[in-house]
Amino acid sequence: MGPALGRAVAWPAVAAPRRAPQTAASRGGAERALGDLRAGVSRMADALFRLDTAPELALVRDGSAMVGQSAVLAGEATARLRSAWELYPVLTSAVDALEEAVAGRREAEAERLLGPSGVALPDGTSTSPAALLASLEDDLEAAQESAGRLAAAWRDTVPRLDRASATLAMVEARASDLGVGGPDVVQARSLLSDLVRQSAADPLGIDPGPAERAVERARARVESLVEQRASLPADLEGARRTLAEISGAIDAGRHALAATRSRIAGPSGTLEPLDPALLDAGPSALRPWLGRLEAAAAAGNWVTAAPGLDQWQQEADRLLHRARAVLAANQAPLAQRNDLRGLLDGFRAKAGAVGRAESPTLTALYRAGRDALYTVPCHLDTAEARVRDFVAAVNTPEPDPGPGPPGPPGPELDDRGLR
Repeated sequence: MGPALGRAVAWPAVAAPRRAPQTAASRGGAERALGDLRAGVSRMADALFRLDTAPELALVRDGSAMVGQSAVLAGEATARLRSAWELYPVLTSAVDALEEAVAGRREAEAERLLGPSGVALPDGTSTSPAALLASLEDDLEAAQESAGRLAAAWRDTVPRLDRASATLAMVEARASDLGVGGPDVVQARSLLSDLVRQSAADPLGIDPGPAERAVERARARVESLVEQRASLPADLEGARRTLAEISGAIDAGRHALAATRSRIAGPSGTLEPLDPALLDAGPSALRPWLGRLEAAAAAGNWVTAAPGLDQWQQEADRLLHRARAVLAANQAPLAQRNDLRGLLDGFRAKAGAVGRAESPTLTALYRAGRDALYTVPCHLDTAEARVRDFVAAVNTPEPDPGPGPPGPPGPELDDRGLR
């Protein structure tokens, strides 16, 4: 970038000197003020060269290609750089004139050139060389900061978008190998393509996060399909085992109900067994449904078979839960009777352990409980009451009978203990 930049510049009001050298009157001579200005001009030349060759500056040279926040920042940076390039020759000319005045010992002219109206600006206003130097250095610092912000945005977004693009390309290749697509992959590609286009024009105005998350969802979805395809044969075998388990639970529930009704009088809480036809009849019957899924898998149509098997498993789990609940309910009365039998025998052993096995009361209570439990059909309520009576009696100690009646007198003894 050079001084001739094309269009006119709206000159900003020059700020008060930020690093202005003191005047000759305050420093004792214009020579020292000239030295400060020459040092400032050298700093300006070095800063302009560095900015002109910096990669960051290339990002803002053509602001017309940008939009949004990035266009505003690039426009500000470009305007400040243009101002610095166009006013830099004005500053150097003023310093050269001051140097000639100082060399010729024209003190009045040097004082005038160092004063607040010593430099005439292109817009017709004037300022001091020190104020102009400070203003230009402010412009360069602001331009460098703006360019740096744009560069930082590119350095953040471009690598993230590149990584997301590489990941999505692998996901798309894998999906193609599998013969699948899906909305997750399509959405990720759409979001990512839009952001890649926007990143060149407005790196400050985009957030790669949504595209990154969409790519991750697509990757997870395709990986899930890969796993489903690999596990499908074993999953179909497991489904066959589940089907057999459901059939067995239904049969067991029916047999348990029959056994309970034949051994327990008026059992409560039992459930009617499930109809085995549930496995075979109707459009959602598990057995023919599984057959269709197995046929699809055998034909290579795993894309249909895998998700279909997931749905089948959900229905199978629900039916298996129902069949197990029926079985448990129909087994419960006999299980309760058997528990009572065990309780009765356990407390009979306890009675023997404390020496009460021959107690007439306990014997009668035990026999009453045993008769109730081993009668077919068994009346559970009555049997439970008899067992509770026996348990309570075992846990209640028998009263102490006290001392017995005195025995017959023994033989009389003399004072030596002899008869």
